[in-house]
Amino acid sequence: MPSVSRLSAALLLLPAAGGCSAITGAVEEASRPPIEKPEDLAALCEDIGSGYEGAAAYEGEGPHSAVMFFSGPSDDTEEDPGYRIAAPNPESEPDATPIVSWHPDSPDEASLLVCAEAGEPGEELRTCEFSGSGGSTMWMSLRGRDYAFTVYELATGAVVHEADFSATLGVFPGSGLDSECPTWVQAEQTPTELYAAPSAAELHELLSGVVEAPAG
Repeated sequence: MPSVSRLSAALLLLPAAGGCSAITGAVEEASRPPIEKPEDLAALCEDIGSGYEGAAAYEGEGPHSAVMFFSGPSDDTEEDPGYRIAAPNPESEPDATPIVSWHPDSPDEASLLVCAEAGEPGEELRTCEFSGSGGSTMWMSLRGRDYAFTVYELATGAVVHEADFSATLGVFPGSGLDSECPTWVQAEQTPTELYAAPSAAELHELLSGVVEAPAG
């Protein structure tokens, strides 16, 4: 894998209304893979259903533990990987990664699920210069991208907040970095286009009014 661094489930018979949702919920739970770590909650971004019953209650004052996922490939050579977790880098300084305290150590500690669905890549923002193997220089276009954020109460699947965001930076969400171009790129093939994502600081500004505020 080359890398470069930067230079500059249904039922046939259903009961009458009142018992349907409980049975449907049970079918959903049975069809899901086991949820053992925060990364496993990605399946709920695809179909939240009635939520995850093992989650912490969303109540009281904030902050509320939140697990965040982003959809969409990061460049033009990557197949769509589905939803990927945006776990903050625990080695970053707190002020560099202000969302680090939101992320729980286990899914049972989480009370909110944040799912960011990526739209199609937008206009070219800038050209990023990289050095490849053997000292070669290459350029990749960074294109903007819009994201639709949905914040769920994890225990119930209820939507508690929605927001849109237009990303313009070359960062990995939660990394603590804040740069116009990625510091490095790792891919099976050399990309020609990279897609923007929000920085940790931008995520904090966008979502702190929900995650850090009293439960609504």
